[in-house]
Amino acid sequence: MTLITDFFSSLTVFKSIDLLLTLAFILGLGLILLRARLQVVVTTLVFVGALWVVAGLFQLTYFSSLLVWLFPSIAVALIVIFQIDLKRFVDRFRFAQQNHQMALDTMPMLVKKLLTSVDLLCKEKLGALVVIEGNHALDEYIDTGIEINGSISSDLLISLFWKGSPTHDGAVILRSDRIVAAGCFLPLTDSVTLDSRLGTRHMAAIGLSERSDAFIIVVSEETGTISIVENGTITRYLNRQSLETKLFELFSRVYKADLNK
Repeated sequence: MTLITDFFSSLTVFKSIDLLLTLAFILGLGLILLRARLQVVVTTLVFVGALWVVAGLFQLTYFSSLLVWLFPSIAVALIVIFQIDLKRFVDRFRFAQQNHQMALDTMPMLVKKLLTSVDLLCKEKLGALVVIEGNHALDEYIDTGIEINGSISSDLLISLFWKGSPTHDGAVILRSDRIVAAGCFLPLTDSVTLDSRLGTRHMAAIGLSERSDAFIIVVSEETGTISIVENGTITRYLNRQSLETKLFELFSRVYKADLNK
């Protein structure tokens, strides 16, 4: 009891704020790490560094000591807990220019394959959700599907969306000129202002476009009509010519911008 009494009797207002701030930070950081992905932890690490500088300026002893201890701990967490994400990041950085240059060289053939596939999907009224990855990685959605990692071909795309296929109801995600995964689950939009007649595929396409810069093609299973979704906006009832123009604009914008970085 004497130690506790001495401790509280020595507390000043400034030390009390220091202690409360330290406890609140521990609780908040714990909640973040429980739910965070790699990018959140990296952001937190930068934030911790800024807080350490501020704590030193104001001589917050408890808080400064905590932050000094946290730096190596978070670094270890990054390596151990998120090693898969880190590997993906390194791989994407290493091969980005090579893959994007390849996509530029083969752009006309790539667009032709996609157009042929969409034509067949519309003719057969096969519901389809084709996601073309932009500059924002879609790894968390790729992980929900079945790994394909194959070159884009009309036959492969049709088979993935054929009725009865285990990947029929999910999304196919394209990265550069390859099909990365199929049967992927996408987040539904939270918007309440959209046409209530839109199906689940359309709602999922809008949901993903609100969270990334992906370009998404949707083929309606009921009507066989084509829609495209980007930046949270859906454009419906496209014809082949309109889709072709959009695809060339997309690949030119994404790949050329990336190569010029």
